[in-house]
Amino acid sequence: MTPSEEIIPLIDIPHWDFHWQRYYEYPQIVKLPMGSVIESEGWYDNTEANHDNPNSPPVTAVRGTKTTDEMFLCYFIYAPYQAGDEDIIIESGTTLSNVQIVNEVTQIDLYPNPAGTSIYLKGEIPNVSDMNFRLINLLGQEFTVQYQQQPTNEIKIDISLLNDGCYFLVWEAKGKVGVNRFLKSE
Repeated sequence: MTPSEEIIPLIDIPHWDFHWQRYYEYPQIVKLPMGSVIESEGWYDNTEANHDNPNSPPVTAVRGTKTTDEMFLCYFIYAPYQAGDEDIIIESGTTLSNVQIVNEVTQIDLYPNPAGTSIYLKGEIPNVSDMNFRLINLLGQEFTVQYQQQPTNEIKIDISLLNDGCYFLVWEAKGKVGVNRFLKSE
Protein backbone atom coordinates (compact mmCIF):
# COMPACT_ATOMS: atom_id res chain seq x y z
CA MET A 1 0.00 0.00 0.00
CA THR A 2 1.33 3.42 -0.92
CA PRO A 3 1.42 6.35 1.52
CA SER A 4 -1.75 7.67 -0.22
CA GLU A 5 -3.39 4.26 0.58
CA GLU A 6 -3.41 3.13 -3.05
CA ILE A 7 -3.10 -0.63 -3.40
CA ILE A 8 -0.76 -1.72 -6.20
CA PRO A 9 -1.17 -5.46 -6.82
CA LEU A 10 2.24 -6.91 -7.64
CA ILE A 11 1.27 -10.52 -8.36
CA ASP A 12 -1.85 -12.67 -8.10
CA ILE A 13 -1.67 -16.43 -8.64
CA PRO A 14 -5.14 -17.87 -7.95
CA HIS A 15 -4.17 -21.44 -8.89
CA TRP A 16 -0.66 -22.07 -7.60
CA ASP A 17 1.05 -25.24 -8.79
CA PHE A 18 3.16 -27.11 -6.22
CA HIS A 19 5.89 -27.59 -8.83
CA TRP A 20 6.53 -23.84 -9.14
CA GLN A 21 9.38 -23.61 -6.66
CA ARG A 22 11.34 -20.71 -8.14
CA TYR A 23 11.27 -16.96 -7.90
CA TYR A 24 8.94 -14.78 -9.92
CA GLU A 25 10.90 -12.12 -11.74
CA TYR A 26 9.20 -9.11 -13.26
CA PRO A 27 10.17 -8.42 -16.87
CA GLN A 28 10.71 -4.78 -15.85
CA ILE A 29 11.44 -2.92 -12.63
CA VAL A 30 8.35 -2.01 -10.57
CA LYS A 31 8.66 1.44 -9.01
CA LEU A 32 6.81 1.98 -5.73
CA PRO A 33 6.51 5.36 -4.00
CA MET A 34 8.78 5.95 -1.00
CA GLY A 35 7.05 4.89 2.20
CA SER A 36 5.04 2.08 0.56
CA VAL A 37 4.38 -1.07 2.58
CA ILE A 38 4.79 -4.41 0.80
CA GLU A 39 2.71 -7.30 2.09
CA SER A 40 2.31 -10.90 1.00
CA GLU A 41 -0.66 -13.08 1.70
CA GLY A 42 -1.30 -16.71 0.91
CA TRP A 43 -4.03 -19.26 1.45
CA TYR A 44 -3.77 -23.02 1.58
CA ASP A 45 -6.92 -24.88 0.56
CA ASN A 46 -6.84 -27.87 2.86
CA THR A 47 -10.33 -29.07 2.01
CA GLU A 48 -11.70 -32.06 0.13
CA ALA A 49 -12.77 -29.60 -2.60
CA ASN A 50 -9.07 -29.10 -3.49
CA HIS A 51 -8.38 -31.93 -5.97
CA ASP A 52 -4.60 -31.31 -5.49
CA ASN A 53 -4.79 -31.85 -1.72
CA PRO A 54 -2.41 -34.77 -1.06
CA ASN A 55 -4.38 -35.87 2.01
CA SER A 56 -7.77 -37.51 1.89
CA PRO A 57 -9.31 -37.02 4.31
CA PRO A 58 -7.63 -33.63 4.88
CA VAL A 59 -5.15 -33.30 7.74
CA THR A 60 -4.06 -30.18 9.59
CA ALA A 61 -1.37 -28.31 7.64
CA VAL A 62 1.41 -26.85 9.75
CA ARG A 63 4.38 -24.61 9.03
CA GLY A 64 7.60 -26.48 8.43
CA THR A 65 10.41 -27.46 6.07
CA LYS A 66 9.14 -30.86 4.91
CA THR A 67 7.45 -31.23 1.52
CA THR A 68 4.23 -32.15 3.31
CA ASP A 69 4.32 -28.98 5.42
CA GLU A 70 2.98 -25.57 4.46
CA MET A 71 5.99 -23.54 3.25
CA PHE A 72 4.60 -20.22 2.03
CA LEU A 73 7.63 -17.96 1.66
CA CYS A 74 7.68 -14.62 -0.06
CA TYR A 75 10.91 -12.71 -0.66
CA PHE A 76 11.04 -9.22 -2.08
CA ILE A 77 14.25 -7.95 -3.60
CA TYR A 78 14.42 -4.19 -3.80
CA ALA A 79 16.86 -1.37 -4.40
CA PRO A 80 16.69 2.42 -4.02
CA TYR A 81 15.25 4.03 -7.14
CA GLN A 82 17.52 5.85 -9.57
CA ALA A 83 16.33 7.77 -12.61
CA GLY A 84 16.08 5.42 -15.58
CA ASP A 85 15.50 2.23 -13.54
CA GLU A 86 12.10 1.77 -15.18
CA ASP A 87 13.92 1.33 -18.52
CA ILE A 88 15.83 -1.74 -17.33
CA ILE A 89 14.47 -4.94 -18.84
CA ILE A 90 15.28 -8.11 -16.94
CA GLU A 91 15.21 -11.05 -19.33
CA SER A 92 17.59 -13.20 -21.29
CA GLY A 93 19.19 -11.49 -24.28
CA THR A 94 18.95 -7.95 -22.94
CA THR A 95 21.34 -5.60 -21.24
CA LEU A 96 21.21 -5.06 -17.48
CA SER A 97 23.54 -2.15 -16.74
CA ASN A 98 26.92 -3.48 -17.91
CA VAL A 99 25.87 -7.16 -18.15
CA GLN A 100 25.08 -8.58 -21.57
CA ILE A 101 23.26 -11.87 -21.07
CA VAL A 102 24.05 -13.75 -24.26
CA ASN A 103 22.76 -17.20 -23.51
CA GLU A 104 21.41 -18.20 -20.13
CA VAL A 105 22.63 -21.73 -19.41
CA THR A 106 20.88 -23.85 -16.81
CA GLN A 107 23.24 -26.83 -16.46
CA ILE A 108 25.02 -25.11 -13.57
CA ASP A 109 23.06 -24.49 -10.38
CA LEU A 110 23.92 -21.99 -7.67
CA TYR A 111 23.11 -22.69 -4.01
CA PRO A 112 22.21 -21.82 -1.30
CA ASN A 113 19.89 -19.02 -2.33
CA PRO A 114 19.51 -16.83 -0.29
CA ALA A 115 23.16 -17.16 0.73
CA GLY A 116 25.27 -16.10 3.68
CA THR A 117 29.07 -16.13 3.32
CA SER A 118 29.58 -18.54 0.39
CA ILE A 119 27.79 -19.73 -2.71
CA TYR A 120 28.47 -22.91 -4.65
CA LEU A 121 28.17 -23.78 -8.32
CA LYS A 122 27.40 -27.40 -9.12
CA GLY A 123 26.58 -29.17 -12.36
CA GLU A 124 28.29 -29.44 -15.72
CA ILE A 125 31.32 -27.44 -14.63
CA PRO A 126 34.19 -27.14 -17.09
CA ASN A 127 37.76 -26.89 -15.85
CA VAL A 128 37.72 -23.88 -13.53
CA SER A 129 40.86 -22.51 -15.20
CA ASP A 130 38.78 -22.14 -18.40
CA MET A 131 36.12 -20.05 -16.62
CA ASN A 132 35.84 -16.29 -16.18
CA PHE A 133 33.59 -14.87 -13.47
CA ARG A 134 31.93 -11.47 -12.98
CA LEU A 135 29.92 -10.63 -9.87
CA ILE A 136 27.56 -7.68 -10.37
CA ASN A 137 24.91 -6.01 -8.22
CA LEU A 138 21.64 -4.41 -9.39
CA LEU A 139 23.41 -1.07 -9.87
CA GLY A 140 25.88 -2.64 -12.30
CA GLN A 141 28.85 -2.45 -9.90
CA GLU A 142 31.35 -5.30 -10.29
CA PHE A 143 33.05 -7.09 -7.42
CA THR A 144 36.14 -9.28 -7.25
CA VAL A 145 35.37 -13.00 -7.29
CA GLN A 146 37.39 -15.25 -4.97
CA TYR A 147 36.72 -18.88 -5.86
CA GLN A 148 38.17 -22.35 -5.53
CA GLN A 149 37.44 -25.73 -7.12
CA GLN A 150 36.12 -28.25 -4.59
CA PRO A 151 36.84 -32.00 -4.73
CA THR A 152 33.07 -32.58 -5.13
CA ASN A 153 33.09 -30.97 -8.63
CA GLU A 154 31.72 -27.76 -7.19
CA ILE A 155 33.06 -24.24 -7.22
CA LYS A 156 32.98 -22.37 -3.91
CA ILE A 157 32.73 -18.58 -4.15
CA ASP A 158 33.38 -16.36 -1.16
CA ILE A 159 30.72 -13.62 -0.81
CA SER A 160 31.42 -12.76 2.83
CA LEU A 161 32.52 -9.18 2.01
CA LEU A 162 29.39 -8.33 -0.01
CA ASN A 163 26.57 -6.23 1.42
CA ASP A 164 23.13 -7.81 1.59
CA GLY A 165 21.27 -7.55 -1.71
CA CYS A 166 20.61 -9.12 -5.09
CA TYR A 167 23.57 -10.11 -7.29
CA PHE A 168 24.26 -11.70 -10.65
CA LEU A 169 27.11 -14.18 -11.05
CA VAL A 170 28.06 -14.12 -14.73
CA TRP A 171 30.39 -16.86 -15.90
CA GLU A 172 31.93 -17.61 -19.26
CA ALA A 173 33.47 -20.88 -20.38
CA LYS A 174 34.28 -22.23 -23.84
CA GLY A 175 31.94 -19.87 -25.68
CA LYS A 176 29.04 -20.27 -23.24
CA VAL A 177 27.79 -17.53 -20.96
CA GLY A 178 25.66 -18.24 -17.91
CA VAL A 179 23.98 -16.04 -15.34
CA ASN A 180 22.97 -17.16 -11.87
CA ARG A 181 20.99 -14.73 -9.73
CA PHE A 182 21.16 -14.89 -5.94
CA LEU A 183 20.27 -13.00 -2.81
CA LYS A 184 22.99 -12.27 -0.23
CA SER A 185 21.44 -12.10 3.22
CA GLU A 186 23.22 -12.52 6.55
